[in-house]
Amino acid sequence: MQTIKNILSDALIGVMIGSTIFLLTIAVGLTAATTTPKLIVGIFIMSGSIGALTQIIAGNWLPFPAGIALHFVLTMLVVAATNFVFEWGWLNGHTIVNFVVTFVVIYALVWLGVYGHSWLTARQMNHRLRDRNRS
Repeated sequence: MQTIKNILSDALIGVMIGSTIFLLTIAVGLTAATTTPKLIVGIFIMSGSIGALTQIIAGNWLPFPAGIALHFVLTMLVVAATNFVFEWGWLNGHTIVNFVVTFVVIYALVWLGVYGHSWLTARQMNHRLRDRNRS
């Protein structure tokens, strides 16, 4: 039961991150998408699936670098499959290189953000523990 809760929690976090990234790509001009209900549902499904894939890393059944590599490959496959199913056209012949470069940059930025958030959270917890132990 705990595994299901973890997967759902990671999927929800994935939807939040994916939605934010999608809106940022529109804001900076990387995407000129017209938002439709179909597009939004696709972004939610794709982002939730990517978030759920985070259990590969959290499960500790693979060494961390292998988990990241597997997550990277599966994430790219999820994005490509969602692109195909929802007919977004991100993978047209002349845009494949642009897609891959954009994907790698976004993937790296998301991981930097996740790492930074984890670092700040750990730092805050350590401060609180130190303060609690002093009193």
